[in-house]
Amino acid sequence: MLGNPHFWGITVLLVIITIIYYGDLFGLGEWTRFGQYFFVTETLRDLHRSLLLIPLLYSAIIFKIPGAITVSVIAFIIVLPRAIFISPNPDPLLRSVGFMVLASLATILVAKERKQREEIGNLVQYPEEDPNPVLQVTKDGTIVYANQASWPILNTWGVQVDQPLPDQWRSLTAEINNKDSPKEYEIECDDRTFSLTIAPIKNGRFLNLYGLDITERKRLNENMQFYISEITKAQEEERKRISRELHDDTAQTVARLGLDIDYLIGSGEQPYEELNRQLEELRNRTDDLLEGIRRFSHDLRPIVLDETGLVGALNWLIDDLKARYESDVSLEVTGNPRRLLTDAELVLFRIAQEALQNISKHSQATRVLINLDFGQDNVILSISDNGQGFNLVEKLGDYVYLGKLGLIGMQERAKLLNGNLEIQSEPGEGTSIRVAVNV
Repeated sequence: MLGNPHFWGITVLLVIITIIYYGDLFGLGEWTRFGQYFFVTETLRDLHRSLLLIPLLYSAIIFKIPGAITVSVIAFIIVLPRAIFISPNPDPLLRSVGFMVLASLATILVAKERKQREEIGNLVQYPEEDPNPVLQVTKDGTIVYANQASWPILNTWGVQVDQPLPDQWRSLTAEINNKDSPKEYEIECDDRTFSLTIAPIKNGRFLNLYGLDITERKRLNENMQFYISEITKAQEEERKRISRELHDDTAQTVARLGLDIDYLIGSGEQPYEELNRQLEELRNRTDDLLEGIRRFSHDLRPIVLDETGLVGALNWLIDDLKARYESDVSLEVTGNPRRLLTDAELVLFRIAQEALQNISKHSQATRVLINLDFGQDNVILSISDNGQGFNLVEKLGDYVYLGKLGLIGMQERAKLLNGNLEIQSEPGEGTSIRVAVNV
C-alpha cells in the first residue's frame, strides 16, 4: 500500500483539503484579500467540504469499496471537529453529516460500479476478433457482454446486450447458477451449430457462456456415420460376392472336376487319344481354377506385395489393369527405391489399387501415369490420368453423400500413416491424386 503512488496522491489531497477547510485557524485568511474571502467566509464551508469529493472518488476508482469506505471515514474525521466545536452556525452538524453521508454513499456506489465493471472486464479476457462466441450474463439472466462472434447467437435469440436472455435460456442459467456446475448445450443459428457451455462464476454474480462453432465437426460426424453405414453395406456386399464366387465358380468347378474324374474312372478302357484329350481338358480346367483362386487370393491380400515390395506390387497392378482395360499405363520411380514398413506399403498399395479401379470404372482415360518418389524422409505417390474428371467439393468428407466412398477410403488410409491426400480434378481435364507419407 505504502509503495502505491495513488495512496500518496490521495493522502496529499486530504492534507491540502484539511488545510483549506481549517484555513482560518492556520491564518491563511490574513495573507491576501482573496484569502480573507476564501478561507474565512463561513458560507464557503460547503464548497470546502465538496472538495472532499475529489479524494473520495479518486479512492473509489483506484481502491474500490475498501478505499471508498476508508476515505469516507477520514473525511468524517476531518469535517466533524469544525461542525461540533468551531462553526457558529446553528445547523453545522446536520449539514456536515448530511453532506458526508450523501458523499460517502455516492462514493461507495461509484466504487461498487467500478468493481462490477472490473469484474466484467476480468471475465472478458477475449478480444473482439476472437472467433469463438463469449457472453457474460448476470445471475438473473441479463446479458452484460457479448463479443462480435456472439452476434449470430444474439440474432437467433432476438436480444442485445443489456437485455435479458430468452425465457428458456434464462431458466437454464438460473438452474446452472444454483447447481454451481457448468453444462453444455447446442444451439442452431441459421446454417451454423454452436456448442454453448454455461459456466457459473465463483462469486455467483455472473455466468460465462462460452460458444464453439461445431458446424464442421457435426457435419464430419454425420458424414462419418453415413460413411460407416455405407462401408458396412459394402462389406456385406463384398461378403456376398465372395460367397457367390466361391459357390458359383470355385465350388461348382471343383464339383464338375470331381464328376469328370468319376466318369473317367467308371468309363472303362478308352482309346489312348480320347483319354489323353479328356485328361488335357481336366488339366486346363484345373489351371483355370487355380488361376481363379490365385486372383481371388490377390484381391484379398496380394502376395506379390510381401515378396517384391511396393514397386513390384504396383507393376502387378499395372499389368492387371492393362489386361482388363485398354489404356496406356506406366510407372515412374524416382529417388532411392527401398522397402518400407509393411503397413506403409500396404496403405500405399491399397490407395493405388482404389485409384486405378476408379479410373477403370469411371474416368474413360487413355493414359495413366503413376509416379512413386522415394524421398529421404517421405514417400510421395502420385496417380494422374487424362480422363473426364469431375467437380471437386469443398470438403473431402462431402464425397460420402455423393457415393464416392473410394476417395474417402483413400483419405482414411492416408490418415493411418499421418499422411496427406490431395485431389485435383476438373471436368474434361482428368484427375490427379497425390498422397505423401512420412516413412
